[in-house]
Amino acid sequence: MMVTSTDFKMNLGRYLDLAAHEEIVITKNGRRIARLVADKEDLTAVARSLFGIIAPDGASGEAVKEERMRDADGQLADRQQLHSIFTAGRRRRPPGIE
Repeated sequence: MMVTSTDFKMNLGRYLDLAAHEEIVITKNGRRIARLVADKEDLTAVARSLFGIIAPDGASGEAVKEERMRDADGQLADRQQLHSIFTAGRRRRPPGIE
């Protein structure tokens, strides 16, 4: 649920009760500024979010690194492809500025 910061301030108690059951996103001037979530997290959701990040038992570091470097077709990405993926959308600094 999304609420404005003004509405949140006026109805703090109500939103604290609601946060026990759902995530509350607080906005200010149309931009998201905060999230209010229950203290108890769903551990299943947390575990699912880590799938693919944590290496399975017995996997070597090199095997995990290679798996993460594969693209959607299962082909290994080269250094130039990885660079373009990670720098896409970033602004380039003008020459002479470090």
